[in-house]
Amino acid sequence: MCLVVIVDDRATNRAIYTQLARSIERDVEVRSFADPEEALNWLATHRADLIVTDYDMPRLVGDEFISRFRVLPQSGGVPIMMITVCDRRQLRLRALESGATDFLQAPIDHCEFLTRARNLLKLRRSAAAADSPVSEAAIQRPEGPAPTVPPEADDEFDEETRGLLDRCGQGGYAFHFIEIAAAEQAADLTAALQRHLRGGDLALRIDPLRYVLLQSHVEGHASAQALARRLILARDSFAGVAAFRIGSALPRAEIGPARARAVACLREAHRAVREAWRDVSDVWRHAGETVAQDNWGAAPVVDLQTGALAGAQLLSGLAPAEAADPDAIRAALACVAERRVAADEGFRLSLRLDLDGDGAEVVAPRLAASLAAGTAEPSRLELILCARQIVMDQARAGRILGALDALGVSLMLDLGDLPAAERLSTALSLTAGGLPSGWRHAIRFPCRESGGIELAGALRAGIARLERPAPLLLADGVPAASLLSPLRRAGASRAQGACFGAPFALRGFGALLAARPRAKAGAIEAGAVEARSA
Repeated sequence: MCLVVIVDDRATNRAIYTQLARSIERDVEVRSFADPEEALNWLATHRADLIVTDYDMPRLVGDEFISRFRVLPQSGGVPIMMITVCDRRQLRLRALESGATDFLQAPIDHCEFLTRARNLLKLRRSAAAADSPVSEAAIQRPEGPAPTVPPEADDEFDEETRGLLDRCGQGGYAFHFIEIAAAEQAADLTAALQRHLRGGDLALRIDPLRYVLLQSHVEGHASAQALARRLILARDSFAGVAAFRIGSALPRAEIGPARARAVACLREAHRAVREAWRDVSDVWRHAGETVAQDNWGAAPVVDLQTGALAGAQLLSGLAPAEAADPDAIRAALACVAERRVAADEGFRLSLRLDLDGDGAEVVAPRLAASLAAGTAEPSRLELILCARQIVMDQARAGRILGALDALGVSLMLDLGDLPAAERLSTALSLTAGGLPSGWRHAIRFPCRESGGIELAGALRAGIARLERPAPLLLADGVPAASLLSPLRRAGASRAQGACFGAPFALRGFGALLAARPRAKAGAIEAGAVEARSA
């Protein structure tokens, strides 16, 4: 098994890097830390195979973290990949002197992350093999297949887990391996799990995020599947759990002694739970249909107050998905009907609506039918409208927007297609009288440089003077994390752009959403999202 450690103070980055790390190869275990000091304490007693660290962290910058890690006795040969928004030569030299192995510049390219991580792990294994002493037995080994570790070897398990293995007889049992993603500090679920078990079944917590269940009196796969289903259905009752995966296995009769069967069974359950994480959201089900996710992506939208994932824009390949595309509507509604999205009132999934296109007139009736057939909350779906198209034909735009507004769909006015000098005046003019009465939706403005900060403040002040409800302001195309804190102070609520990384595949979106933190009302100060520049 390979252990990857993620160190980053931003929850969104940790969630994205964790999902990427889990797809590096089979059997990857990931530990993530928001606090580099906490990571150092943990690494003092655990040996990692790869460390991925941010540079700009509040308590300890990346090169200081690396320097302190390199003095630990278990740091030898462990590759470290540092991620930074800055490409300054001096910073890289300091990090190399501290002991960094490789660099990635934020926003990261997901394919490059995976390629570099795999190469670093290969180098790590090559170095470990070269340093291993050659035994006399190895020298005298005859030709033929290399001997494998006997299946009954259980050095990877702690004493309590080996105690569970000792309880396994000739058959009639199953192992269930459970992994969770915690929405907050992980509570001990042992007692909660035990309540769903029967006499003779045992639950064991092997670390804060993993549990092993030994189910006894199992007559076949149906018994094991029934217990797994009971636990899955009960997952909402487990405190602090954002995501829950379970892998199950029964002993194989063809494997030799009883102890060997038990060890192999537990390993198979562990492999099954890793597959469960990788396979999550291959398809979404909506209104009885299966919607393939292969062609859809999502560009993350982040809440500037909490730093949490607050939404996404649906992409078809690398282009914005269009609301006139029936497949895009099906994929979007299936996504927003998912349990965790439905429970979050602030979450929005966005599609672009081309008001000049021939299909714009039929979007509202098509949406009405799809919404009636499914369970998605209409307000979770957000349609992005170009301000220039509204200005060019306000009468037609008014009819379309009125029909969509009546459905309860969220709407976003996009100022990005206007000249910079016209953005503020057009937004205020449309807000005053060119949009459906009671407009309560959002405004998106481009922020590719510091001018976006001034526009955010002017929009907030101007709309307040009109005595209209303050809309949600979203900064689009933000290139650097150093702009985030000034944007928040100017009145922007959310942001998207290159500083949050490359878009991710929609097939992995469910796991990413499950792993995101959930802010409690009043628990996050206004300064939760700070400027990040190296």
